[in-house]
Amino acid sequence: MRDNGLMTQEAWERGELVGVMGSVANSRGQMFSRPTTGHAGYVAISTSGARTLQDLHYHLTFMNYLNDPVGVNLLNWGTEGINHRRNPDGTLSSIAAAEIPNGWHITAGWNQFRMLEHNSFIMSPNAYQARHLVVYQENIAIAVHDPTLPLAMMAPTWIQRSSSLDQIIDDAVINFILGRIDQAGFRAQIARWYNEGGQTALAELQAAYDASR
Repeated sequence: MRDNGLMTQEAWERGELVGVMGSVANSRGQMFSRPTTGHAGYVAISTSGARTLQDLHYHLTFMNYLNDPVGVNLLNWGTEGINHRRNPDGTLSSIAAAEIPNGWHITAGWNQFRMLEHNSFIMSPNAYQARHLVVYQENIAIAVHDPTLPLAMMAPTWIQRSSSLDQIIDDAVINFILGRIDQAGFRAQIARWYNEGGQTALAELQAAYDASR
């Protein structure tokens, strides 16, 4: 919104127009949060990309650099003096998009290569970010974790169809919230999930879970 001119940098820093909310209680007054897996994939070094042991060490050294304080903050926030400024208290402040030279705007996504969160500097918190931290802690306490995550590779159907099955649920949730479908429509999408491979995937995951206990 800020970068597209829908709110000023000052309004962004004050936390206006954009809000952060946590979970909503269900009809029984219960609240749950849906945690992520805790990772966004993985980085693979192929034998074609590292043909020799020296090549492998080169790639690992580079990955190690990306996770020291300099590398982590470069991936997180971009270049100091161009994408952000250092404050006297050690925190960082974003530089407005209009002040960033052409070609230096894209920083989102690079942080997928970092693995050590504690090496990152902190952006100077505004009301929006402060509320985000509160909701984050609240959601940890009510998170419902998925015990099948370590077992996914042992469920052939899930390996083949997880993307399409996840999309069914994501679309159903969004469409229900937006009022495009009612509760009957939502239940129909759940039934579709079971019919299009979900039931088989659950049986495979259950078998893998039972075998691991």
